[in-house]
Amino acid sequence: MPVVSCIPKHPKGRMNGKTYNGALKSGMVVLVTVCSLVAWSAQPAVAQSFDSLITSAFPLSGIEKYIGPILPGKEAGSSFRSETALAVDISQVRDARIRGESIGELDLRGTVPLDEAPYRYRAYANVRFWRLGARAEGAYFEDRHKHNGPAFFRFSGLRIGGDFDIVHFEWLSLGIALDYYAYQPQWDGRIWLGRLAQPDPTAAAAVPFYLNLKGSRPMTLGPYLRYVPPEIFNFPLHVEARYNLPVAGSRYTTVQGALVFRPQIYRFDAAIKLNYERAYLSFSGPPDGSTLANPPYPSQSFDLNMEWDFLGLDGVVYF
Repeated sequence: MPVVSCIPKHPKGRMNGKTYNGALKSGMVVLVTVCSLVAWSAQPAVAQSFDSLITSAFPLSGIEKYIGPILPGKEAGSSFRSETALAVDISQVRDARIRGESIGELDLRGTVPLDEAPYRYRAYANVRFWRLGARAEGAYFEDRHKHNGPAFFRFSGLRIGGDFDIVHFEWLSLGIALDYYAYQPQWDGRIWLGRLAQPDPTAAAAVPFYLNLKGSRPMTLGPYLRYVPPEIFNFPLHVEARYNLPVAGSRYTTVQGALVFRPQIYRFDAAIKLNYERAYLSFSGPPDGSTLANPPYPSQSFDLNMEWDFLGLDGVVYF
C-alpha cells in the first residue's frame, strides 16, 4: 500500500540559487540602512565631543580675545592692506663726527664742511597677507661738501624686511619687524686731519688727507604699531610707529612715527603720509687703503658717528 506524505512540498521542490541571492541582498540593504541611521543620529554628539576636546586642549577663543583671530576669515588680506609709495625727506644733521684712535675728534659739519640739510629719496612697497608683510625699499641719501668739494657721506641702496603682527585687529596691529640693509654706510673724501691734533690749521702738521671709511651692512629688529583712531572731523586716518634696534653690522637705530591721511578706506585708495624719524648710525674700522701713509699720522682705526632728523612726505597707494 503506498505511503502518502503529509509534508507539503515547495512548488519547485526547494529554494533555488536566484531566490537565495535576492534575499541576501535585501538583508544587506536593510542592515546598511539601519547602520547609517544610527551613525547619523550619533553624529552631532560625536562632533560636539570632538570640538569640546579641541577647545579644551587649545583654548583659541581665550587667546583670540587678546591677539585677534588666529586664522583669516573670508578676507585673507590685512586690514591695513598692501601699499606702495614714493617719498622725499628733508633732513637735519644733528651730529657728524670722526674720531681717530691717537689723533682726536673731528666735527664734519664745521671743518669739512658738510651740508647740514640734505634730501633723502625713497621708493618702497609692503605686500601683506593676513599677519605677514614683506617689504622692500630703495633709498638715495648722500650728504656732500657744501661747496661740492671732494668729501661726502653716502647711505644709499636696497633694504628688505619682513613684518609679523603679534596682535592683529581691524583697528590695531602690534608686531615685530626685521630689516636688512643690502648696502654699506660710507665716508669718502678729503679732510684736514691735522686739525684733529693741532688747534692752528696753518701749522705744519695740518695737511689734508684723503680718508675712506666703510661700515658693514646693518641689520635691525624692533616693534611696530598701527592704530586707527575714531574719525577726526569725518576724515579717516591711522597712526604708525616703529622702533628699530641694531642686531648685526653697523650700529643703526631709528625711531619713526607717521600720520596717514586716507580720504577713504577701500581698495586702491590713495593716502598722504607725514613722517618723522630720528636716526643714529655709528661704525668703526681702519681706513680703506693707505690714506695715512705720510707722517706724522700712524696707522689707526676710526669711529664715525652720525645723527639725523628726517621729516618726510609720502604719496601712498593701497591695494
